[in-house]
Amino acid sequence: ADLRVVQAALILNRDYAGPLDGKWGPKSRAALAAYARRLDGAGQPAARHLAALVDGFEAEQKTAGWTIDYFSETGLSIAQPLGMMKPETSIEGHLTLRSRPEGLIVRRMLRPRLETISMHDWAQRNHAGPSRPTQVLGEAQMITAVELDGRTRLFLRSDRVGERFATILVQGERSQLGRYDLIRASLRQGRQPDLVLSPGGRIAQIVGRAAAPLPTGRPMPRPEPPPETAADE
Repeated sequence: ADLRVVQAALILNRDYAGPLDGKWGPKSRAALAAYARRLDGAGQPAARHLAALVDGFEAEQKTAGWTIDYFSETGLSIAQPLGMMKPETSIEGHLTLRSRPEGLIVRRMLRPRLETISMHDWAQRNHAGPSRPTQVLGEAQMITAVELDGRTRLFLRSDRVGERFATILVQGERSQLGRYDLIRASLRQGRQPDLVLSPGGRIAQIVGRAAAPLPTGRPMPRPEPPPETAADE
């Protein structure tokens, strides 16, 4: 659970592009090393870098109020910055949350199969990014990830519930891509713990021992990762 907090912070900083699963593999290690290099040019990450990373995420937590939601109809859970999102519409089979400031949308829908397929097809037809869109349309699950224009990413996941499909839509503009990535990376089957460190845990101990933590401002920019990523193995 604590490693998931570190991964979440790296995702928000756009250093880590992988699942939020707490499995600390080569991609997670490389992401932390990249963060350390951008922060102060260090060749290897140290306790001070971990302290700066965790402090930055805790500040984000206070601002955005990241909360784990569990959807009983599909058995899925997802992290959402509910502290900065407001309901836009709430009608039968449709709930939209929009961020304040603008730029991030999370929408839940319950639609018949043909309507759901049409929605995924529309997203693919409107892909305008440099990389190929991702789309899988199965009998029980549909997933589409596209770039609508030079500044907007769109992700759709639809899971069959009886005769209909429950869809989660995530849309993020360039100013919100870190949060967009974190929402996407957090989506998983089953419940998951909140994104908080365990009191007295190993990472909390390391952060507590860190001498003279660096400022927690955003490091130097990095190139955008590709829209689709593999597991951290």
